[in-house]
Amino acid sequence: MDKIKIKCYLCRQEAEEKDTDDATMNVLVKCPECTEYILSYSGMKYYFERPEGSALLKPEHKKQLSKNVKQHFDKKGEPLVLNTKKIEEITGVKIVTYK
Repeated sequence: MDKIKIKCYLCRQEAEEKDTDDATMNVLVKCPECTEYILSYSGMKYYFERPEGSALLKPEHKKQLSKNVKQHFDKKGEPLVLNTKKIEEITGVKIVTYK
């Protein structure tokens, strides 16, 4: 499980990403600003990789996510899992799906 240098998905600061220990394809992000969070495969796919999905998450949405991630980590001492349901719950932004 190699650590990869990335730009944080939420605040764009330098951060580290590594695969989680399970087989879910989720990633653990460690950021000096946002603390730690787990970005689920579906959350990454729908909200950060697809152009139509990433266009929906505005800077203010990412700030909301960052704030929630920090509060969760400070309160519970563990990373918040950002899956599609949690991202929608925090931001109110629904994922783009095709029929």
